[in-house]
Amino acid sequence: GGPEVPMGDEWSYRWNHELLAANGYVVIFINYHGSPGTPYTNRELYRKWSPHLFATNFKTPTLVIHSQLDYRLDVSEGFQLFTTLQRLGVPSKMLYFPDEGHWVLKPQNSQLWYKTVNDWVDQWIGK
Repeated sequence: GGPEVPMGDEWSYRWNHELLAANGYVVIFINYHGSPGTPYTNRELYRKWSPHLFATNFKTPTLVIHSQLDYRLDVSEGFQLFTTLQRLGVPSKMLYFPDEGHWVLKPQNSQLWYKTVNDWVDQWIGK
């Protein structure tokens, strides 16, 4: 959710840390805070750290997850990242939800989200 939304002592389908740790990994979850860092009020800062400037350095296996109904970040951004990774030969996979928004909330989609993330970590980190 970004620096605007602190995490409290709560439960949701979206961020269930126990499910992220279910495969036996230690999960560190930083509850960071900050101020809302907008592109139209600080364009140079956003430009300076834009990932597209560093794409030729991408090497880390990357799982891209995006939803069609995410109006915070257009789905085209996810597809652009995935295409870039594929063209650079970086091991990558895309999980796409045509019926979800920024938060994956439908129980069956949430289950797929956690399974895919845990499988990805198992594949690249291993036990």
